[in-house]
Amino acid sequence: MLRVRFRTMRELLWIATAGLLVLLMMSAGEHTGANGADTPVSTISKLQSLDPLIRQAAFDTLVNDRKDAIAKVLTILKQEDIDKAFNGPLHRSIELLGHWRASEAVPALTGILLYIPNGFITDEMIPREAYYVSAVALVHIGEPSIGAMVERIRSSKSKSERQLAAWVIREIEGKEQAQYRLARLSQQDRIAAEQYQDAELFVRTYVPKFEPPQ
Repeated sequence: MLRVRFRTMRELLWIATAGLLVLLMMSAGEHTGANGADTPVSTISKLQSLDPLIRQAAFDTLVNDRKDAIAKVLTILKQEDIDKAFNGPLHRSIELLGHWRASEAVPALTGILLYIPNGFITDEMIPREAYYVSAVALVHIGEPSIGAMVERIRSSKSKSERQLAAWVIREIEGKEQAQYRLARLSQQDRIAAEQYQDAELFVRTYVPKFEPPQ
């Protein structure tokens, strides 16, 4: 449950993403494609069929289509020469994975946790952490992200990255539960106790700052 209210720019981005998906569906045809194949719209309509076999087939198709789409978007994240600009392919792919709550994307998003789109438009209504679009996507994905964030706190040499991982946990679980988790980890893992203690302190004293990261 994301506690930050993203206004203006972020809401427009989500609307644009949804609009793009609708346009893609419409361009494929209302019911069938140019080759007569079912489109997502026609497949969804089959969920209301009176025939249980047709409903099951439609369900299976939509599940597999989602898996295929996620896999294809993840390949974009792996491209070394990808455009990293604001509203570019990497930026929009990350936001789409968060919108889909794609748990399969957690490792890839964790690997680029500190990514900020080049030319990100500043917005006084969003906190500093929200400029890290992978972190925001991981918050939307929710509980499947927590294990990766715990490991990032434990192993990362970057204080900024550890704090960002703690922020993700805080946004997913809430302040009190995140504090409890990190305090318990500091007692259980003596090797990384200091990292967990610092993360717990960050969560406990966190106050949003509404300016872009330096």
